[in-house]
Amino acid sequence: MGYAYKNIIGDTATTLLLLNHSDHANTNTFESRSLSSEKFGDTNTYMSLANVHDTDSVDLDLYLTASDKGFFIDSQQGRGSENLSLEEYPNMHEEVVSTNYTYYILKNVTIPIKTTLILNKEDLLFDNTVYQLKIQLSAADSAVDVVINTN
Repeated sequence: MGYAYKNIIGDTATTLLLLNHSDHANTNTFESRSLSSEKFGDTNTYMSLANVHDTDSVDLDLYLTASDKGFFIDSQQGRGSENLSLEEYPNMHEEVVSTNYTYYILKNVTIPIKTTLILNKEDLLFDNTVYQLKIQLSAADSAVDVVINTN
């Protein structure tokens, strides 16, 4: 993957890395499809988060998210995309279950004016076939430059 760069402005949550599946592609995110393993955060991985605002510090959250899709058989809920057929379970129906998981790497961390925070591989190791990496800044006028290295 090499280096990836992203300018984050405002307090809207932004996806930095999508799930590592070939059907996920978005020009507003870093591409994770070219990562060779299921684990993001190998020996040379690091991320820099630079506060580029001229006058204010920034508080930010960096976190992983995952969603769960569920299925129901006779009103009993199961999880995942099991290899079940309607012939075996005629009362089965699939629906999206509102189960979202969030796991924080950084929570409400303050980066002072003109300061860069570096995260290394130990901070960033996760399974990118399951989780998306997201960032959210604290204020509408906040600005952070993100650089991710995966060489």
